[in-house]
Amino acid sequence: MSQKSNDFHEIALSTFSKNNRVSEEIKLHLLATDFQFEVWKALLEIPFGETTTYGKIAENIGNPKAFRAVGTATGSNPVAFIIPCHRVVQISGKIGGYR
Repeated sequence: MSQKSNDFHEIALSTFSKNNRVSEEIKLHLLATDFQFEVWKALLEIPFGETTTYGKIAENIGNPKAFRAVGTATGSNPVAFIIPCHRVVQISGKIGGYR
């Protein structure tokens, strides 16, 4: 397993631990680009009960002009019940093209 995968798993597990939602380890095997992993890691850092925007995530990953690409990566999240893509909204506050 690559270091990126290990880092991703650690962040996912710590997110659940903070919210007392998981009592045992969950291992994910996700096929994604490096950019998608960066976006998904940023999604895991959104605090429980809060929202953010695609633009703020783009800024947080160091690519402020990539807000549309962030939206695409967010929409391609295959495990929305684990990686909280539903916490991301448009800058207007509206829900995007969430499926």
